[in-house]
Formats: sequence, structure tokens, C-alpha cells
Amino acid sequence: MVRSKDSSREKVDDKKVIQYLLGQLPEEERSRLEEMFFSDDELFEQLLAIEDDLIDDYVRNELSRKQRKQFELYFLSSPQRRERVEFARALLQTIPRPVSPRQSLLGSLRAQSPALRFSLATLIVLVIGGGSLLVIDALRLRSRIARIEAERIELQRQISQQSAHNTDLNAQLQRERYLRQMLEQEIARLQQLQPTIISFALLPGMTRDIDDPNRITIPPGAQQLRLRLLLERIGQYNGFRAELRGPEGEQIMSPNLSRIRPGDSGKAAVLSLPISLFNNGSYKLTLKGITSSGDLDAVGDYYFTIAKQ
Repeated sequence: MVRSKDSSREKVDDKKVIQYLLGQLPEEERSRLEEMFFSDDELFEQLLAIEDDLIDDYVRNELSRKQRKQFELYFLSSPQRRERVEFARALLQTIPRPVSPRQSLLGSLRAQSPALRFSLATLIVLVIGGGSLLVIDALRLRSRIARIEAERIELQRQISQQSAHNTDLNAQLQRERYLRQMLEQEIARLQQLQPTIISFALLPGMTRDIDDPNRITIPPGAQQLRLRLLLERIGQYNGFRAELRGPEGEQIMSPNLSRIRPGDSGKAAVLSLPISLFNNGSYKLTLKGITSSGDLDAVGDYYFTIAKQ
């Protein structure tokens, strides 16, 4: 950044500069002065000159007690400034009479050999240059701190946004869990509403060779199969017995163990069987009627196919 030499610049009182060097200004005003020193060559030279005078007054014990205390607490907190003070103190010891700082410095330089004068002059230039670098470094440090603070604020904003996003995700997850629970309850309710008894009417004599006309589909949850066996002859029997054979011709139910009641109209015999009795496949049910004398007459054969879902 190039410092300005505009003659219309704002003036800075020497007392204000001393307060700046002793750390006695508020932060806002201090920052404003630093920007002015950094951007204006003449103000920067004023700062360096007053800084030299302040150091000279300190090593000569010409500061007030309050200024001296503040000088030691604030100004000497920098290692570079302490080196400058030590240099000024050592330089003061070589000066035989009390003169102004600049006269003392010039007189000391004249009294030394050319080589020593050159060395001292070089050292003074380095010290002054070091003071300039201190101000520039301070400004750069403040800029870096401001940038870091801005990055911290941005990071905090991103963290807040992420936290809000996580909150929304948690709420959505809770809603989905609730809906899933409600769906499972509805499925359970519908399953309970499914019929536990499956009814089917069969005609005698229809064999299994006619593309499964008597296919009985058993839904999940069904517990009982109620077969309505239609009769060709009505009202001739007091009851019925049935024999059930499975897909391989095996006997599943013996006539001696089954007693079937006739339907209300006498047009059918009603037989209820547990679903657990069946597997997928074709079945044959032989129905026999019980006469008034207790004999068994062949009534008919009923064929059907079971298909469990």
C-alpha cells in the first residue's frame, strides 16, 4: 500500500501520538490512527520522531511517574522496542553533555572514527526501519485477526445451518417412523378382518380332469374350510359320513370318524374341516348317507384342489 503525501491530510496532535504509543487510547481511535500512519508518510515520520523523543525522555528519566509506568507496561512489551531503548541508553552514556536527542546523536557520531560513525548510522537506520516494520506488522496482524474473525462467524453460521438441517431430518425420521407404525397397525387390523372360515360348494361327479373347476384358494389367516356338498337326492338320509383322500390317494379322514349333518333344506351336506389338514394339491371326498336302518349308501364323489396363498 502506498502512503499519501496530501497536504490536506488530517493533523494529529503530538499528545495524541504519545497516548497512542503508551497504549492510552480506546481501541477504535487507536485503529483509526494506525490507518492514518500507514497511509500518510508525513504522519508516519511524525510518529517515528515522537517515538524517538519518548525513548530519549525515558532513558533520561524525564517522563512523569505515570508516563514512565505506562511506558514500561505497554511500550516495553515489544522485544524490538526494548532493544531500541537499550540502544538509546547505551548511546546516552557516550554523550558528555546534555543536549537534545538529535544533537546528542550527531555529536556522538562526529566524535567517533569514520568507521564507527558509519556503523552507528547504519544501526540507527535499522532501528528506525524496525519501528516502521512494527507498525506495518501490527496493521497486517489486525487485518489477519479481522479475517479470522469473519471466517469464525461464517463457520458458526454453517454449523447453525447444519444443526437446523439435522433437526429437520430428525423430525422427518420421527414422522416416517410414526407412519410406518400406523401402517403396521392397519395391516394387522385388516388381517384380523379377513375371514377365518372359507366356504365352498361342490357338485358330485366333477373329476379333477376338467382343469381344476373346483379350485379352492386359501388366503392367509384362514382356519377352517366349510364344504357344502350338493346332493342329487333330497331328504333320504338321516346323516352322512365322508372319506377324504389326498393328492397321492392317501386316506386323510376315515368315514368312521366323520359324521356330517344335512343342510337345513336337505339339499346339501355341510362338512367343516380344519385348514391345517390340507396342503396344496388335489383331493377326493367320498360321501355316504346314513339310512333310517343305519346302513351307509354311496352318495357321490367330490373333487377339489387346494391352493394356499
